Amino acid sequence: MSGSGPQMRAQGLRGTVALVGFIALIVIAAMFGGCGLIGSPVDSSNAGNDTPDTASAGTSFSAPASMPPAEPLPRGTATPTLPLPSLDTASQKDAGQVSRAALTVMYTYDTTTDTTTQDAVLRAAPWMTGKYAATQREHLSRSAPGLLWATWREHRAYTETTLRPGTEAAPSDTATSAFRQWLVTYTPVGRDGWRGDPITEVAYVVLERATASEPWRVSDMRVSPS
Repeated sequence: MSGSGPQMRAQGLRGTVALVGFIALIVIAAMFGGCGLIGSPVDSSNAGNDTPDTASAGTSFSAPASMPPAEPLPRGTATPTLPLPSLDTASQKDAGQVSRAALTVMYTYDTTTDTTTQDAVLRAAPWMTGKYAATQREHLSRSAPGLLWATWREHRAYTETTLRPGTEAAPSDTATSAFRQWLVTYTPVGRDGWRGDPITEVAYVVLERATASEPWRVSDMRVSPS
């Protein structure tokens, strides 16, 4: 699978890995062979992406005075006409259904309405905890999403997204925390008849709720290439 998928998605999700009950997701990452935190690309070959700073803690850099910081990219303002899950169509008491719906929304892009993949992430905010949704809204993309997205835009492409449950072991659910693994495959489909190569990623999803009577919501995620 091309590294362009996770790389391009660095424009969107920003994870905090806040739930110790998922063994901080670090043990899971080791169990599954190591995966990158959402927002940390696994391949730095696409220089056009909004990659995080990987310098050491003791290193600081100052931009030249003659080069002001790049302005944030405008977010998409239109809503895609693609069919998407809604809160009315999934059981809020089923962690599997909630995580599937959230990922379907996050990975359904439409280059005719979206500026970057982050627009799809923000559409999934109703499926997230308030804190996690705020983390996603606070992120502002400041660099173009790269060659792959540009190619998709040439074809006015959208993505067809399918999910399959993962089979690796995960901690057992409790009344207020749940953990799901999904294999997410998204394929760009051009409105001109073009069809791109499918991209598959493994998503590790943490869900939380305050009490057993409340709906599940996504509180954190990790992704890795399949």
